Amino acid sequence: MHIFLGEQTLNHFLASNSGPFILLVYALVLGSLGVLVAWVGRLALGGLIAGASDRLPEAVQNSMLGFTAFTLALALSNVHANLHKATDAVIQEASALRTMHQAITLLDRPESALLHRHLRAYVEHVAGAEWTALGAYPPALAPAAEAALLATWATLRAMETGPDAPARVDPLLPLLNSRLQQVAESRSQRLQLAHSAIAGVFWPVMAVLLLFAAMLQARHRHHLNDQVLVFLQLAAFGLIVGLINILDQPFRGAMRVTPLPIMQALR
Repeated sequence: MHIFLGEQTLNHFLASNSGPFILLVYALVLGSLGVLVAWVGRLALGGLIAGASDRLPEAVQNSMLGFTAFTLALALSNVHANLHKATDAVIQEASALRTMHQAITLLDRPESALLHRHLRAYVEHVAGAEWTALGAYPPALAPAAEAALLATWATLRAMETGPDAPARVDPLLPLLNSRLQQVAESRSQRLQLAHSAIAGVFWPVMAVLLLFAAMLQARHRHHLNDQVLVFLQLAAFGLIVGLINILDQPFRGAMRVTPLPIMQALR
C-alpha cells in the first residue's frame, strides 16, 4: 500500500476507516497480489524454477517467508510499544494538569481565576485541534494550545517576580512550575511519538521479499486449491502489515490514543 499510494492518501485511508475494514483491505490486496505474482512467475520463470532441484526453491521460499515474518513481528512489537508510550505520556500529562488544578484551587491569589482559564483553554485546544493535528500528515501541535501554555507560564512568572508579588513566595508556586514543566515535556513527547516508528525503506524491502516468495510458487501448477493456499498465505501477511500500519501512528484512526484523560483532568 505504501508503494502504490502516497503518504498523504494512505494516512487519510488509515485515519478515516475502521480497524477491521483496514485489515480486510490489506488481506485482500496482498492475497490477490500474491496469486497474480505467482501466476505471472509461472509464465515467465516456470521453466527456470522447474529446472532447479526439488528442494532448492522450497528452501529459498521458506527462508524468505521466515525472515519476513520475523521482521514484521519485530516491527509489530515496536509500534505496539510506541502505542503504550503514547498512552503513558497522555496519562502523565493529565496527572500533571490535575495536580495543577488542585493547587490553583488552594492558591489564595487574585490570579487564580486567570490560571484556571488558561488551563481550561489549553485542555480544550489539546482535546480538539491538537489531537486532529497529531493524527494528520505530517503530525503537528496546535498553535492555540501553545498560546495557552505560554500564557500559563507568563502568569506564573508574573506571580513570582511581578510588582505585585508578595515578599514571601507561595510554596504552591514551585509545585505549579514543576507540573507545568511536566505538561510541556509530555506534550513534546506526544509530538515525537506521533511520527511513524517505521523507517521509509522498510516497506519496499518487505514488499520485495514477499513478491519473490510468491513468485517461487511458480513451481506448482496452480490449480484452484494451490491458488487458494497462496492467497491465504499472503493474506495472513497482509493482516500483519495492516495491523502494523494501524498502530504505527498512535494518534490516528479508530484505534488512536484517546484525549479523555486530559479532558477529565480539570473536573
